[in-house]
Amino acid sequence: MSQTSQTKIAGIIVVVVIIGAIAFLGYFQFYVAPNIFTNTITETTGTTQTTQTTQTTSVSCTRTSCVNVTIPQGAGSPTGAPGYEPDVITVVVGVNNTVVWKNDDQAIHSVTAKDNSFNDVRMNPGDIFIYTFQKPGVYPYYCIYHSWMKGTVIVKAPS
Repeated sequence: MSQTSQTKIAGIIVVVVIIGAIAFLGYFQFYVAPNIFTNTITETTGTTQTTQTTQTTSVSCTRTSCVNVTIPQGAGSPTGAPGYEPDVITVVVGVNNTVVWKNDDQAIHSVTAKDNSFNDVRMNPGDIFIYTFQKPGVYPYYCIYHSWMKGTVIVKAPS
C-alpha cells in the first residue's frame, strides 16, 4: 500500500470519527438530556385521565385536600424499604380525597388497584401519579412489578 493510500484511509477514518461524535452529541442534546430531569405526572379523576410531562423534579401535594404517598428508595428490593409510605391511608370525599404517589426509588413501579379503578402501570423514577377518589370504599392496590408492595386507601363519605 502506498503512502498516499494510507493517508486517504487515515483521513476517511478521521472524518467518520468526527461525524460519529457530532451525531452522538446531537442525540444526547435532543433525546437524552431533555429527559434527565423530566417527570411524568398522571392525574385521574373518576374515569378521566390526563398525563402531562413536566420539568419538575419534586412535586407533592401541600394542600390539605391531598394525601402524599411515596415509594421510597429501596422499595424495589424485598429486603429494602417498605413498598409504599404510608401503606394504609384514610381519606374523606370532598375533604382530602386526592392522593399523590411519588416514585422516589430508582426502579420502575406501579400503583394498580386490585379492582382496576385506578392504575398507573409504569412509574419511572421521579414520576408522580395523582388520583382523586369519588366513592367511599376500601381500595387495595399493589405494584405489578414487586409483589411485596401493597397499600390500601380507605375512602370515607363526608360527615
